[in-house]
Amino acid sequence: MASTTFAEVFTQAQVRAADGEQALLDRAARRIARAGLADRVTIQRVDLVSVRAATLVGVIPSTWRNYVATKRAPAPDGRLGGTNWWHRETVEGWMKQRPG
Repeated sequence: MASTTFAEVFTQAQVRAADGEQALLDRAARRIARAGLADRVTIQRVDLVSVRAATLVGVIPSTWRNYVATKRAPAPDGRLGGTNWWHRETVEGWMKQRPG
């Protein structure tokens, strides 16, 4: 039986959490459509929710949330429901300018 490393388990957990955040965004979009508000609300492409942004940057989700709260991360490109999201280009641009 193959053993699983902590990093593999952690990565799998991050992906499941990101999928959960994406599911919240998808549900919100469906609610908007059912309410007949789709023509009044523009839902842009959502590249990264916070867990996926944290993974891209190489930090744990709580560190990313701390960066966002203390304005050390780029401002979210949008917010849907209670979920912040960023375009991949926003986070990658921030990473290029990030000290260290």
